Amino acid sequence: MSKQIAIEWTTAHKLLQAGRACGKGTSSTFRGTLEIGGKRSFVSLLDKKTLVQIEGVEVPAGKWIADYFKDHGFEKRPANNDNRSKVTVPRFAKPGVYRNCYYVDIKAAYPSIYSRLWWDVGFLPDKNLVQRGTMPLSDLASRLMHNKHARNAVVGFALSRGYLQWQDGVANHKKSTGKFFNPQLGWVLWAILGAIAWRVRDAGALYYNTDGAIVDEGNLYNVVRVYDSLGLDWSVKESGDCVVWGVGAYSFHDVHNGRRVGGFPRGFTGASVRLPNVVLCERALKMWLDA
Repeated sequence: MSKQIAIEWTTAHKLLQAGRACGKGTSSTFRGTLEIGGKRSFVSLLDKKTLVQIEGVEVPAGKWIADYFKDHGFEKRPANNDNRSKVTVPRFAKPGVYRNCYYVDIKAAYPSIYSRLWWDVGFLPDKNLVQRGTMPLSDLASRLMHNKHARNAVVGFALSRGYLQWQDGVANHKKSTGKFFNPQLGWVLWAILGAIAWRVRDAGALYYNTDGAIVDEGNLYNVVRVYDSLGLDWSVKESGDCVVWGVGAYSFHDVHNGRRVGGFPRGFTGASVRLPNVVLCERALKMWLDA
């Protein structure tokens, strides 16, 4: 659903000075047309948070990453769409009302993983292919590690199948895979995160979504030991009583707000699991650990 958003932009433009605008969109970064002084101009409007500081210079993260890709010979790597259904973002949930829980998050999950991968990594589930590459991403990850928008934009480049375009005040989604479409990189990231999800599930986690888990106090040590064994930094984002409705739906400090029906919250969906194939996940994880 679109929402009202305010945009501040700093991009130099012959008709547009630094300023602020409001519009509807699903992203804080969008492109559109503005009419200034009777002249219509196509411009990029950027949320200031998407800027990344590189060697003391503040530049739009997307532009810097695109230039980096070009300079290092990173190119578009299309793959068979049949693989899209075989690898998904890892998620599971055990709905219920729980006491003394913790939300444990992997710090900088994406760059922590792709820092030990390659742009040309081979990962095609339909061909049972898991293969090392020759174009490492370690340098890119180290440069972007301290900017969340920038480091996650790398995955956005790899998996994006479209963008939001503003034309005469109307937002339209345009289908486009872009110059640096690389689904194999995105899929192997999900598979590695999937292997972690399988492990924290076995360790007693109640909920997992992409890179964060909810676990009760009795199993907290078992879950963080999984992260520690893989050399991943983690932090506790939330703690206390917790309600889990399903995948993507939970709340802390909300147990006594009258949302329970027969011991479970309204909207209770039952246990749900959306995890990639465990064998495929473990193969991807082994390749990552051996890198």
